[in-house]
Amino acid sequence: MPRESIMADRGYVTSEAVELDIPAAPLPARIGGALIDAFVIFCATVAGLFLWAQIGGDFDPAAQSALNLILYITTVVVLPTVLETLTKGRSLGKWATGLRVVRDDAGPISMRHALTRALAAPFEMYFTLGVPAVIASATNRKGKRFGDLAAGTYVVRVRQRTAIQRPSKRRHTFRRGPRARTLLPCRSAWQSLFAPCWQARHPSAPASAINWPCR
Repeated sequence: MPRESIMADRGYVTSEAVELDIPAAPLPARIGGALIDAFVIFCATVAGLFLWAQIGGDFDPAAQSALNLILYITTVVVLPTVLETLTKGRSLGKWATGLRVVRDDAGPISMRHALTRALAAPFEMYFTLGVPAVIASATNRKGKRFGDLAAGTYVVRVRQRTAIQRPSKRRHTFRRGPRARTLLPCRSAWQSLFAPCWQARHPSAPASAINWPCR
């Protein structure tokens, strides 16, 4: 029996033995959202460094390095975790591209899921230019990166265009003439079923007075 890879990632099976298979977001949309998030994190880091340079005092190199590390952790880990937790799986990049992070059972994520994804993001996206994340997403059926595999989540598209078919405004009209018999084959059925009853109730009426529904 062939063994399945961890990248296969089968769908979620409910207690009623029903497999849920919600389509995952396409890889280009995820890359676009990640680029927007990386730009936001970069701007937040630069703003934090500028603000600290304006109000900060004189520190030795060790303390300065520690403060820079705290700022980096705040902008790269804490900020995405808080944002995705409050918005139930949406960041600025995902909001712009119409994406959302959900659990494997299609439910909203919690702080644990958001923190796991944020802790894995620097190693698979920022330090390595996103190469491991792209490879993992391309080989997984649900487009999961390593952070999603560890957290039990994946990204879905919540903004989809659906084509609504409007009812036709054309009215069906009944015509008289040689095509009436082919378009309206109900006269023979009406004649065989209801005409005798009508004639029995109106014995003195001529046959031409019968109100045929289809002529």
